Amino acid sequence: MSMFCAISAALVSANSMHAAVEASPYDRGVLARQEGHPYEAARLLEQWLGDRPDDVDGRLQYGYVLLDLERLVEAETAFRHVLQQAPAYADARIGLARIAQRHGELTQARAWLGTVPHGNADAKALRTQLAAAAGNRWQLVADASVTAVGRDQPDWREIAGQLQFQPAPQTWLSGRVEATSRFGLSDVYGEAQVAHRFSPALSAYLVTGGTPEADYRPRRQFGGGLSARIRPGANSTILTFDTRYASYRSGAIVTVQPGVEQYLWNGKAWATGRLITLIEGGETHVGASGRMDVQATPVLRLFVGAAKEPDISEGVVAQVSSLFGGVEAVLDSRHSLRLSLARADRNAGADRLEVGAGLAARF
Repeated sequence: MSMFCAISAALVSANSMHAAVEASPYDRGVLARQEGHPYEAARLLEQWLGDRPDDVDGRLQYGYVLLDLERLVEAETAFRHVLQQAPAYADARIGLARIAQRHGELTQARAWLGTVPHGNADAKALRTQLAAAAGNRWQLVADASVTAVGRDQPDWREIAGQLQFQPAPQTWLSGRVEATSRFGLSDVYGEAQVAHRFSPALSAYLVTGGTPEADYRPRRQFGGGLSARIRPGANSTILTFDTRYASYRSGAIVTVQPGVEQYLWNGKAWATGRLITLIEGGETHVGASGRMDVQATPVLRLFVGAAKEPDISEGVVAQVSSLFGGVEAVLDSRHSLRLSLARADRNAGADRLEVGAGLAARF
């Protein structure tokens, strides 16, 4: 009996030691990162590395957590520290390549992958992304919509095309033309935009446009905006701001729109909210809008939203309540299709029901 007890005690002790190993800060940190909890993962891995600063696996995992948190400078330091101790560590080279990719330095990213075996699945996927990014500097988007207007008015129709070019890794130039038909009148509005990403956390853009011989679209319009990531990681928080000045036949209107984007569920969904303020001839109109996007599958995104906002139609401001939704499907690596439906109820004038479709192509 005593021998049985001794064996049992030994087994219990062995199981306890095994559980202690399984419950180490390193294992819990790796698990937290895999489950999409980067802040908890960072805390646990920092605890682990505090006693083991030269643990290459711990340092590598910590580097990837820092990458998830958009702390790119610290992540690069971690990966380089790994390579100092283990120069052939492929995962550290892939980490440095991903940092270069975030900075838009595609040549440097490919250089980091140079010695990584081609059979490495992560490196293969990243090489494919880099090749696609290098080859697809242009994007063409074509949109069309039909709006049914109440009170026996004729339908509105719109056809739009937008061409975007990426001359540098962090810079985008685009031009857009919108041809619309309303109330038996037609306007063609043109717009140009330049956007630049100054860092992974900050980007800004400027826009200008106008309508020759305008009837109801803006004669002239210019403005700009920015976005700032204030909380990094998969569930990041981004603050946005947009302002426009538009001159219509009926007068000038200034629009100011601060907003916030909050990513959820490890980046698989995001909620967007905006406060909308229109200033017209000294009078201020205020509204708000909200939208939810969900990446249901790798190729299918769903969106739905609602707004109660001041709307500009024919240069006149009216309060509008609207509901909208739609779906965007990735057809292949270069093409995507979008379908949408929106209903707008106006407190003055006719209500509207809009059906839209869009096709995007990269080349």
